[in-house]
Amino acid sequence: VVWYTLGHSDDGNINPYDHNKASKVPQDNFFIYNRGNVTYTGAGHSSLTAHTGGEWEYEAQLFINTLFAAYKSKYVSPVAGIYDSADINATKINSLPIPYDGNVTAGIPGTNDSSILKDTAGNYRYQFVDPNTDPSQVPNGTQMYLRLQDNNFVRGYKDMNVKIYLKAGNMNLSRDDSGNYQIAGETYRVADGSNRSYSLINMNETSGAEAVVDVTNIVQLYDTYNGAFTNPIARSTDGKYEGLSSGITYGFYLPMSYLNNTAYYTLIFEVESKIHSISAMTGEETIEVVDKKGYEPLTVTKTSLLRLN
Repeated sequence: VVWYTLGHSDDGNINPYDHNKASKVPQDNFFIYNRGNVTYTGAGHSSLTAHTGGEWEYEAQLFINTLFAAYKSKYVSPVAGIYDSADINATKINSLPIPYDGNVTAGIPGTNDSSILKDTAGNYRYQFVDPNTDPSQVPNGTQMYLRLQDNNFVRGYKDMNVKIYLKAGNMNLSRDDSGNYQIAGETYRVADGSNRSYSLINMNETSGAEAVVDVTNIVQLYDTYNGAFTNPIARSTDGKYEGLSSGITYGFYLPMSYLNNTAYYTLIFEVESKIHSISAMTGEETIEVVDKKGYEPLTVTKTSLLRLN
């Protein structure tokens, strides 16, 4: 697709094909064109400051606009990062190994087991409880942080959606007498109300389908202030966290109680953007959902220590 052609108007008449009089098609007189999401520009073939009459400034403006147009020509997938600290410089993590010795931590009040690690106050850092389903365990909960990022350049604004899945591959999946699905001894309803025990998602083009259970209605997201959890974020009627913002840090409690019945589990965070574009011509707003979704897994593993006896 050709956007600008080569030509001049020495005779006072605009002739966009003047540099190739034998042809009257823009493909033979291109100055800026794109093929798919690759953009070619002829700017810079000579020193821009060598032009007179301010022409160099117009060409520089055209080049900058071309850069932005190329950047906007194809949306990129939004991404999520998971952190064990609200610090903006914290390192993103995809796995959380938790050293464990049942002989040391068995019988801790309010929980079956716990990691042997302790925090600076002398309390066990990771206790295998879930404040999402048992609010009394909030003081023992494992706080984690979710930060979203959308690098799409738009004229307007963006809001983001999040859904949370539990990978079902290693979990003990069964049904109770009421028809609810159970994973690792805890009950979940299938989000779509169907008779399937799980849904399928494709995290990327090569991974194939992952078997998952939607646990967005279980794992609660929170606003954060200086690392502290403040207001719980409401879910939409279709079971998503909506209206979230790029670059903002949100908090959640890990469902550590799964580790009482299994050696590891994986949460998968699905992030999607809504682009609210403002037309430069009419000022009207249109809403477009980015066709690509971003996925971020977090695997939590209970790592038993080597017994020496």
